[in-house]
Amino acid sequence: MKKRLRFKLRYLVFIIVAFILYVLLGIILSYIRHPQVSEEYQEGFDPKEYYSDQASCDRACVIEDNEEALKERLNMFAQAKDRIILSTFDFHADKSGKDVIAALIEAADRGVDVKILVDGFSALQQMDGNAYFQALSTMDKVEIRIYNRINLLMPWKSMGRLHDKYVIIDDDLYLLGGRNTYDYFLGDHGYKNYDRDVLVYTPEPENQESSIHQLEEYFESVWNLDVCKPFYNDSKNASKEKVAQAREELKKR
Repeated sequence: MKKRLRFKLRYLVFIIVAFILYVLLGIILSYIRHPQVSEEYQEGFDPKEYYSDQASCDRACVIEDNEEALKERLNMFAQAKDRIILSTFDFHADKSGKDVIAALIEAADRGVDVKILVDGFSALQQMDGNAYFQALSTMDKVEIRIYNRINLLMPWKSMGRLHDKYVIIDDDLYLLGGRNTYDYFLGDHGYKNYDRDVLVYTPEPENQESSIHQLEEYFESVWNLDVCKPFYNDSKNASKEKVAQAREELKKR
């Protein structure tokens, strides 16, 4: 009996060690060789194209601090008429995160189409099984997709992360920068984060020279990738009672 038990323990340890090595090697070996920038791209890229003596059709300002960054996002959501696009690496249901979720639910209630794109690492840590995100995802006008969910059976994909952070409102306003969607980056919580946002407005949304069209095109190219999967279908369901309570709390907020 003791020999059999020892054999089973050794076998189990072997399997665990082999799996850990499989994951580590899958992560490390996949990124030893970095892709090269093609000569075709280098020849077609000219920095002068990003400068001009003429004024742009867009208008921009810098959003400096955390508190202003949260207020500006909530103002943007409140004035949205047709659509809201939110792309973020990290999204928490903390104080500022709940403010954002509540504002998105309020917009969806007004008939605004809401699309949210979040990285798979954040979804695993913060969103799966969370009643607040479940409440948001079950709104008729809201669609949440997760970029590249963590899958230990395919470790070579684990470092493919989405760090895009921007908001698009209708066809004439967007905000882009380095802030994730939670307290460390948004709101007044007693510390200062040094990421900045750029708020861009175009009074001529039909003008194809506006930079908003480039951002829209980029978003669609990522949104429609095979690695972007629906949030609700792939996540652990919170109880219906908790989701209903979270929805009521958010609406009151």
